[in-house]
Amino acid sequence: MRIKKMLDIIESGLQFDGVFCFNDISAIGAIQALREKGYSIPDDVSVVGYDDIAFAHFIQPKLTTVRIDKQKEGEEAFELLYEMIKRKEFVNKKLVLDVELVVRETT
Repeated sequence: MRIKKMLDIIESGLQFDGVFCFNDISAIGAIQALREKGYSIPDDVSVVGYDDIAFAHFIQPKLTTVRIDKQKEGEEAFELLYEMIKRKEFVNKKLVLDVELVVRETT
């Protein structure tokens, strides 16, 4: 979630006490927007990111995030793409990878 989008949500008057962002960079942007508007993280709003980038551990407060095995994700994506290239047709396959919630200071 980019800063502008988070600001739009805040200014809409929508009541919320948590934000789950599709990646850690968006979560960091959401934290910045929330702070600009006077919110305390996590006292007023909890923020969770997704992908556990290195900066997630270094920002203040440290970002709670969902960790996924990026190596495994890349290997699975390659295998699916390779299968489609060999078949010369779209392959519809559902894939579920294990994730881990890394609880830090934003929740």
